[in-house]
Amino acid sequence: MPRRLRLSTMAVAAFAAAAVFTCAPQAQAGHKPKAAPTPAATPTATPTATPTATPTPTTTATAQPVAFTPGHLGVYSGTGSTGGAAAVGTFASWLGSPVPVATDYIDPFGTYYPTQLGAWKDTGRRLALGLPLVPGGGNFAAVVSGTYDSAWKGVAAKLVANGLADTVVRVGYEGNNCGIGPWQACDDPAGYAAAFRHVVDVMRTVPGQHFTFDFDSATGFPTGRKLTGYADYYPGDAWVDVIGQNFYDVWWGHQTATPQDRWSNLVNQPGGLAAHKAFAAAHGKPVAFDEWGLYAHNGDSYAGGGDNPYFIDKAAAWFNASGPLFQSYFDQDWGGATLDAFPNGKAEYRVKFGSL
Repeated sequence: MPRRLRLSTMAVAAFAAAAVFTCAPQAQAGHKPKAAPTPAATPTATPTATPTATPTPTTTATAQPVAFTPGHLGVYSGTGSTGGAAAVGTFASWLGSPVPVATDYIDPFGTYYPTQLGAWKDTGRRLALGLPLVPGGGNFAAVVSGTYDSAWKGVAAKLVANGLADTVVRVGYEGNNCGIGPWQACDDPAGYAAAFRHVVDVMRTVPGQHFTFDFDSATGFPTGRKLTGYADYYPGDAWVDVIGQNFYDVWWGHQTATPQDRWSNLVNQPGGLAAHKAFAAAHGKPVAFDEWGLYAHNGDSYAGGGDNPYFIDKAAAWFNASGPLFQSYFDQDWGGATLDAFPNGKAEYRVKFGSL
């Protein structure tokens, strides 16, 4: 079971992105954490200084226009500081299709992010960036008060400076994952929404930006917590440009489920793919699938489907029907393995997404 996550290193930030949704047995799990590679330079301090000017959130914020490009492929193949940019190129060469979106995760309170973001400069790829909403030891009230505004502005400025002004920013990704870290919304969904709005307002003040802000959730909702559905922690249409969802081929506690039953659960459970699609449609927003992938059959409660080409087929059909802004395969091993571990699934992935 994952521990509460610290945000002192880039490796842990990436680890947080794959944390398992442990609040309820029926909830869909992400990748089970493994030891993450440690970057060469590891920051140790969290800033506490308040910037001189803090924009005041208002209800007049305006969502950014989104270039709607159905079928855009993405992949997470490692952070910019651990060879991710080169790895995405290798992935695209193997696939035989352009991969216009690259996923990364960042701790904005560290000192290494300028070089991490610089790795994506001039790659010709749009970045989808997982951005923690609260630092270790922080809380939503501190975010809203402006305590960390210099960090949000710093990330935004570095993105613009590196030619990444069109980045999809996944603010407070997987807020419905009760184990994701200090920004989990399970106990204070209204606080999460307020903090999300504040971060978006701050980042929009940086000259040259035209970011797309992504409200990204894991699949499923907890039981017995204040958070019961998307509406509880949704920041509002003016602060959200795209509504994302993460899903993996798992069904917690159902080790003997068939591929068909596992997919049906992913679609139909509360907070499943059907609910995500309906919520986005109700708000007039495009969808994205920020993380998705096969998951190893390890014989544990995560109940991954293993080498399951059926899951690839159904995911491809869902994407075709949904017209997402992008869909990004999570091709790193945090307990669920990479495509290389699934020869049948990997072959089917190439059939469905190669030569596009």
